[in-house]
Amino acid sequence: QDQFTVIMDSGEILKASASEFVSKHDKVDPDEALTYRQVAFDLLKMRGWSNLATLLLPGMDKYTMIADEYVYISKKEGKKPVARIIFVLPSKGWICPETMQNWIKAVDDVDFGGERNVCKNEILLAMVDEDSLTTYYDLVLGLEPIAARHAKQFG
Repeated sequence: QDQFTVIMDSGEILKASASEFVSKHDKVDPDEALTYRQVAFDLLKMRGWSNLATLLLPGMDKYTMIADEYVYISKKEGKKPVARIIFVLPSKGWICPETMQNWIKAVDDVDFGGERNVCKNEILLAMVDEDSLTTYYDLVLGLEPIAARHAKQFG
């Protein structure tokens, strides 16, 4: 299986200025790089995820992210981190089914190592609209917003 390249980790992302972040993510235009930064801050600061890193997967011209979300396993086991893969789509972007399939295949082909519990069957798409609202969709289970699905499941 293929390996990935870590571009920046949580500590670097939180310390870097916007221009430093953009310069490290030079495969995309500056506006798109800033969208990645916005999603990283949303996940780390607003949603409480941890151990986030921006990655470049083999054969991809866009970056992706991996981050740990703490999920409730059972009362006995408590909360355990599950590493999620996140792709980012800016408000002016568009995506076709073939692209989503290529992203899913790219994730499937990568060896993330045994250190993290990477959930390859729940790949998230973070869509950021023009007013900076970020909505997360699951690429594998369907494009229903995660918050709406959780409301039906647990609400």
